Amino acid sequence: MVLEVLQSRTKKTEFIINQENDTAEFRVEITGKPTPIVKWQLNGRELSPSDTNITIKSFEQVYILKIEKANVKHAGEVVVTAENAGGMVGKEVVLKVEPDLTKPIFKTHLIDRSVNEGEPLRWDVAIERPYKGVTVKWFLNGKELTNNENVQIIDDGEGKYHITMNEAKSDMSGTLIVKATNSYGTSESHAFVEVKEVNRKPEIIRQPQDHTVDENETVKFSAIIFGKPTPTVNWYMDEMKLENSSEVGVKFDENTGKTSIKIFKANLTDSGKK
Repeated sequence: MVLEVLQSRTKKTEFIINQENDTAEFRVEITGKPTPIVKWQLNGRELSPSDTNITIKSFEQVYILKIEKANVKHAGEVVVTAENAGGMVGKEVVLKVEPDLTKPIFKTHLIDRSVNEGEPLRWDVAIERPYKGVTVKWFLNGKELTNNENVQIIDDGEGKYHITMNEAKSDMSGTLIVKATNSYGTSESHAFVEVKEVNRKPEIIRQPQDHTVDENETVKFSAIIFGKPTPTVNWYMDEMKLENSSEVGVKFDENTGKTSIKIFKANLTDSGKK
């Protein structure tokens, strides 16, 4: 059995060099009895006529592989093998595809999203004809996002990227931007983010602790309160509301939910249940 690689349009049997989106065509002449089984591979994967942009055909003793709209992912080693009862022969050819470089172009864009506070968020984007050297960054309201406990930024490969946020927060409302940059320029995709606040009844996250002090000493009780909208916080002793005075100091930080009360020069009459 004989395998002969016919001359290609580039007049090279070792390298077929094509501009991106051109057609790469490989022809071999194979003789043998019985008629051999011929297979084509690209970078170790067997090709099929059902593959996108792949044509495999033959006439008489000539076998043809055609890759239409070749792009950089088609670059690599093309192998043709022929096998029959008499044995096997093969031939390797290297396909080089010169990329048609431009700045990145998004083929899948960000979309606007509206969720309730505490719900998860996810966006996916994809870049046409992905090449090495592309940098993708995400921004929310002008601030670059990085991986942390609540935000995960993933490069899925093949020009696909996604970002997830485990829990949407009210301060995330605004504009999300993803920027893809290479040496030829930058492209952007934008989306509006709306995070709707959810009302929650007040909840004591950290309870005040019991204290025992000597008479005339100062005692402090602390707690953490959460609720939406921000609740009104009051302290009571034996069902009597305590107010700021020379004897009592009450504080509440609406941002952190931390609240405290100090009783200066505590005495026996202050004993009771807060």
